Amino acid sequence: MKKILPLLAICCCLPLFAHAENTADVVAALIAQTKNSGATFIRNGKTHSAEEAAAHLQKKYDHFLKKGKIKSPEDFIKLAGTKSLISKKDYLLKLPDGTEVKSADWLTAQLAGLREK
Repeated sequence: MKKILPLLAICCCLPLFAHAENTADVVAALIAQTKNSGATFIRNGKTHSAEEAAAHLQKKYDHFLKKGKIKSPEDFIKLAGTKSLISKKDYLLKLPDGTEVKSADWLTAQLAGLREK
C-alpha cells in the first residue's frame, strides 16, 4: 500500500502536466500572430510594420528572458508587449479595420485565443 499511494498521486497529476504550456512556444506564437496581423504598430508616436513590431517584441523578449524575468506569457506581455521602457508610452496597434487598441490588450486577447485551442 505504501508503494501504491505515491504512484497514485503521480498518476493523478499527470493530466495537469500534459496541459502545461511552454512559455517559449506561447511567446513565439504571440510574436508570429503579431507579425501576421496586418496591423500597424505604434511605438513612441511612430508607426512600424507588423514585421518590425514582431522583431521588436522578439528583441525585448530575449532581453528580459536573459535577465530571468519572463516566466510566463503574461510576463512577456507585461514586460515586452505593453509600453516603451524609455518613454513609458503604451504601444498601440492599428488594426486593418482602422481600430486602435493597446498592444497589451490585443496580446492578452491573442493569448486567450491560444489557450482555448
